[in-house]
Amino acid sequence: MTADSRRAFVIAFLVGGAVLVFLGAGIWSMGRRAAENALLEGVIVEKKFDPQAETQISVGSGGVKSREIAGIYRFIVRGDNGRDYTIFVPEPIYRTNREGDRFRFAKPGL
Repeated sequence: MTADSRRAFVIAFLVGGAVLVFLGAGIWSMGRRAAENALLEGVIVEKKFDPQAETQISVGSGGVKSREIAGIYRFIVRGDNGRDYTIFVPEPIYRTNREGDRFRFAKPGL
């Protein structure tokens, strides 16, 4: 390998590495920003429970399974942006949170 070809190889290697680092940093930055924008936070202003007892039956690889559901649990959350959101939650989450608690949830429509 001659001195000129070695120099060309080193320059090409450095430029290629810089391009890869630049692309990687851009992808990482966009992914982080998207994850931050996917969540909203607000205050629970109302807890609602609609009794609608039902038995849900599912068929899968484990066979037939059923579970009892007492009803629909939901929060009305006033987001930090001033909008109210209706968030459907499972019973354990409903029981462990109170009105006035801060609650973080996925942005609707994602």
